Amino acid sequence: MKYMRKRTIQTGRLFFSSSLILNMKKSILFVLCTVFAISAFAQKNTVHITYTTNVKVDGWGLLGNIETEEPEHQEPNLDKPDAGTIFKTQVDKIGKKTTETYRERIRDYYVGDSLIRMDRNSNKMSDDEFVLIAPTAKKMMTYYTSYDDKPTYTEAQLFNQFVDSTLVFQVDTFLKDKKNILGYSCYKIEIIRGKKNADKELIVEKKYEMYVTDELPLSANVVTGMWQLPLNICALEIRESTPENPTTFILTQATEIKKKQKNDLLNLPKKYKNAKKKSYF
Repeated sequence: MKYMRKRTIQTGRLFFSSSLILNMKKSILFVLCTVFAISAFAQKNTVHITYTTNVKVDGWGLLGNIETEEPEHQEPNLDKPDAGTIFKTQVDKIGKKTTETYRERIRDYYVGDSLIRMDRNSNKMSDDEFVLIAPTAKKMMTYYTSYDDKPTYTEAQLFNQFVDSTLVFQVDTFLKDKKNILGYSCYKIEIIRGKKNADKELIVEKKYEMYVTDELPLSANVVTGMWQLPLNICALEIRESTPENPTTFILTQATEIKKKQKNDLLNLPKKYKNAKKKSYF
């Protein structure tokens, strides 16, 4: 029997007076500016981790058993706006019990003491995009060259206490379920994310199966985007699925790890020193 630890965490809803909220915003802004202004000069022991993410689509799982369900074959409508690869897979894979891989995504994380740089191969704002994440402040700054060739940046809040306060997380730890990934001994954790209904029953929305290690500094929050849940561990393999289609899942795997990289990888490029913040108003 595997040794298991279980814990359930519900994010709480907090209420503040308007004056306190204003002071909090000022304090957070000051901390954020300070972090981005001085942390690049204090980074050391930078670690580089590359992740590859694929959507594993099981046509059989998406469509059900065709021996009992005979769906009418439909040709894909190529004139219709692309609704995603999974839709096309449902059409293409009718009657075929097979699993295919689609939509490969690559993310490189350069992890310092207080800043993380992220490079991505898709959804970039510009070819010279430069993304910095401040995990403590839960902020992401994206620097890019605008369509009119001007250095620009946007700022994103990675966690919203008020929006995410209804989420519930159930965390199971399997210390004896181990896997060696790129030379690191990892153990398994499972995270169930959901919400409670009126009867206080947990309605599962997503399930995450991870192999994690305590030996690397990149928090699993950065890779999964689950900022509501404190995860002070590094996930080197993540399988994300839903109850509706457990055989169709997103698989994220670390493919390369490099330690003791140059600290200047986290330095903001000179062209972005005086970048203007993008305003949507």
